[in-house]
Amino acid sequence: MSKERNIGVASSVSKAEAIEELSKFLVLAGEIRKPMTMFSAFIDEAWHDLLSDPEAYAEFSNAACGSVIGHIAGTAPEVIGGEPYFGWTSSYQERYGPLPSIWFADKTGRIDHEAHEHFVSTGEIRAAWSCTPSSGISNIEKSCPAATRRDH
Repeated sequence: MSKERNIGVASSVSKAEAIEELSKFLVLAGEIRKPMTMFSAFIDEAWHDLLSDPEAYAEFSNAACGSVIGHIAGTAPEVIGGEPYFGWTSSYQERYGPLPSIWFADKTGRIDHEAHEHFVSTGEIRAAWSCTPSSGISNIEKSCPAATRRDH
């Protein structure tokens, strides 16, 4: 008999919260400049929504981190020792505190509490991934052609 995963709906998970978390992610992407994998389907969905309006996305990204952080779809995370590498989560937690459960939400906002609890207790991420940020202008142009870098 298979154990049913502990997945539930959290009423506090909203698109606004996803955008706030995306902003934090982009700040880190701009600072870390190492492969960072977007493993939250819910936050990634908000990212894709923002990317549908390149000018608005450029404004959002510039406001969040001072430059346009591009988006590369369909990439797997950097692999270290045969396992996906999500090293940016430690930088997130040092700067913003514990990684909230929204990071373990599916596209509809349903949180996989088992995966979140596993991360809290072990630091290991059990999630799907498909996208990563890009910081090079050529990647930005490929992923967000109308977006431009704004100098302050």
